[in-house]
Parts: sequence; C-alpha cells; structure tokens
Amino acid sequence: MLEITVRVDAQSWEAQGVKEAMGMFLEHWGKSSVVEIREIPAEQMKLEVAESSGHYRGR
Repeated sequence: MLEITVRVDAQSWEAQGVKEAMGMFLEHWGKSSVVEIREIPAEQMKLEVAESSGHYRGR
C-alpha cells in the first residue's frame, strides 16, 4: 500500500472536484480513498517600521 501526500494550489470550494478527479485517476491502480483534506491559509504580508528612520520595509 502507498500513502501519497499531494498539495494542490486551488480554492477551498474546489476540494470536492479535486478529490473526485484524483480518486478516479488513482482507481486505475487499485482501490483508493481520501484520508484527509486540509485548507492551508495564505500567509499575509507583514510590515515593520524602523524606529530610527521612520521608513517601513515589507516582509
């Protein structure tokens, strides 16, 4: 048995379609099932203000 981890850059509302498409594709090699689906939130940009100069730099 194989356990495969896949990351897909898709919107959370597309999870059902992605799951079904991958399941149909993997059935070619035998029975497959989805073990877990997680949404990974996007990282937000952080701004830091340099105290000495008053300028900011993005991170």
